[in-house]
Amino acid sequence: MHRIPVTRRPGLEETAREHGYEFRADVGVPYWDETAYYRFTLRQIEGDLERPAEEIEAMCFQLLDQSLADERVYQRLCIPEAYWDY
Repeated sequence: MHRIPVTRRPGLEETAREHGYEFRADVGVPYWDETAYYRFTLRQIEGDLERPAEEIEAMCFQLLDQSLADERVYQRLCIPEAYWDY
């Protein structure tokens, strides 16, 4: 992965506002930073991004399967009993 510095787009805040997004300048850290982008190889995309994302997705489905089979999981996730049958 390589970090490539670039010049920020002019008028970014104005363009965002036109689309309904408000930037907050008072937090001290930019929410959206366009001063760089990252270049990945296909190998990095497949191995370092896609594969871990697929593993996380599989864990989410595993949790869902456990939840559907065990009401204790609903309780631990603080899901109200009224919604357990959905």
